[in-house]
Amino acid sequence: MKHLEKDTNRSYKRVAIAILIFFSFALSAQNPLGEEYFPLDPEPVTGQSFGPVTSLALSPSDGSIWIGTEDGGVLRIGRKGNRIHYGVASKHLSSDSIKEMCFDASSVLYLLYENGGLARYSSTQGFSDLRLFDEGVSHILMLNDTGQLVCSTDSGKIFTVDATGTTNLLQAVNEPVAVLSAVTDGNLYLVGEKSRIVKQIANGAIQDKSAVIPDLPTSLLVAQDGCIWAGTGQGLYCWTGSAWIRYSTEDGLPSNRIYSIVEEVPGSLLIASGSGVIRLNVSQSNVSNSKLYFPGESYLCSHKITGQSPVCFFGGNRGIAVLSSGSTASDLPWNDSNDIIDKWDGKLPRGISWYWLIPIILIVGILSFVFGRRRRNSRKDDTYTTSVDIIPLPPRVSHTSVNTVARHHDLPHPDVRPAQSSHSSSAPSVNTAPGPATALGPATVTVPAPASSAAKPELKDIIERLNKGDAPAFSVKVWNMIEQSYADPQFSVETIASRLLLSRVHVNRKLQQEVGVSPSALIKAKRMSVARELLLAGGVTLPQVALKAGFSSAAYLSASFKDYYGHSPSELMHSS
Repeated sequence: MKHLEKDTNRSYKRVAIAILIFFSFALSAQNPLGEEYFPLDPEPVTGQSFGPVTSLALSPSDGSIWIGTEDGGVLRIGRKGNRIHYGVASKHLSSDSIKEMCFDASSVLYLLYENGGLARYSSTQGFSDLRLFDEGVSHILMLNDTGQLVCSTDSGKIFTVDATGTTNLLQAVNEPVAVLSAVTDGNLYLVGEKSRIVKQIANGAIQDKSAVIPDLPTSLLVAQDGCIWAGTGQGLYCWTGSAWIRYSTEDGLPSNRIYSIVEEVPGSLLIASGSGVIRLNVSQSNVSNSKLYFPGESYLCSHKITGQSPVCFFGGNRGIAVLSSGSTASDLPWNDSNDIIDKWDGKLPRGISWYWLIPIILIVGILSFVFGRRRRNSRKDDTYTTSVDIIPLPPRVSHTSVNTVARHHDLPHPDVRPAQSSHSSSAPSVNTAPGPATALGPATVTVPAPASSAAKPELKDIIERLNKGDAPAFSVKVWNMIEQSYADPQFSVETIASRLLLSRVHVNRKLQQEVGVSPSALIKAKRMSVARELLLAGGVTLPQVALKAGFSSAAYLSASFKDYYGHSPSELMHSS
């Protein structure tokens, strides 16, 4: 009876656990703010680590969504979840840094690279580079009413491009364009980097529509009611017709870093910010009514899908998120293989969808109770009728492929990923490449060169130029910020952009043009150099080195160090 009571209690426990699991699913599914965070990078199907999402576009022909990234090329996700990656390695693209993308009515995709290059893709002709202008392109967008592509160049000229590739000069604003936007009536709106005034281009004429914006905008929206909204690194601004009104965290706005603004429905804005996605009811005079979705993740871009129930996609640091007009938020991770993209009519998963699990959970609980008793009775019968010899099995060795490249959402992503070391872990790592010599007492140890030195041989020379001040003023200013703040694990390219009142994309592009390297690569090079010097000096533990070099943990430092130099910190200390 005691054994039977134990099995009966065990079965009741299984039923109780099943009920608890059900209520956990139900409660989490009904949470409209999507507060659970899912790690999204690297993407297991393609094996890529994409980094921040900078642009999103929806194909009008097959409904696939195209995701442009900061340094990982383009990922296409079909309506059934199939994935295709395009990049430099696959010889589809000439650059992995995507700034903007848009489709025309005939399903031709236009891509703008961070370096100002322009490309196009069609299902019949594939990818091809477009050389339409004598200078770089700063922004592209598609006019909904005409289907024409609009491009702004580095000098501030605005062109239209038709399907045959013929260009037509629309207007010359004589200054670089910070933001380019359009409304449904076909009128164009832009903000110059120098003047910071909203200008309208209509019927071939250009006119000012506002006073000077206090901060350089990263996004611009002209709502259906004619209200002008500008997102900056210091908050959200609204043009009243006579002055700019700023909304910030002091007024109740969840974040001051505004990267993208879309009008969900009249009276409601969806904002991609540095702290999550903000839904703002602009029919009221304050921002205390705002709601924050997907908190803790930075979102750089947005794309709205129109219909009876609008759905908006937002590009984040390591994936994308979906938000419907029904106040339901849903994460869409890279490794999600379901057909959530096929549900763009607003019928995204909600809490009520879990109730069909009730009969299944009850059946599982009853079966566990019945079979628990039978299994116990069967064991008792076998005890008296059968003699069993137990033969121990040898231990099973699990061969698991471990990805040693650890990425952290608070740290910048390098523009070039170093190659992995090919040495076996059982033998000492030997690198025949020449490296800097470091004196330790009477002996001199030759430190192997970074594993990425073959991919970026000029990085050392660039840093020497920056240290000497033999570089453009903007790049030297960025380098001085890195020198002063690299020890802070929260310090990133976004920090630099915020201090300079510029967008992250603008800072990256400016530095690439002046010295040929991204700010994230400089930050990583500085931290790696400091970590290496501390390890060679000795007398410090690995957690202390991580703290002084700006890494969030010793584990992340160890993985990044081995990926960068080709050997672990412990191997370096033992060799020295």
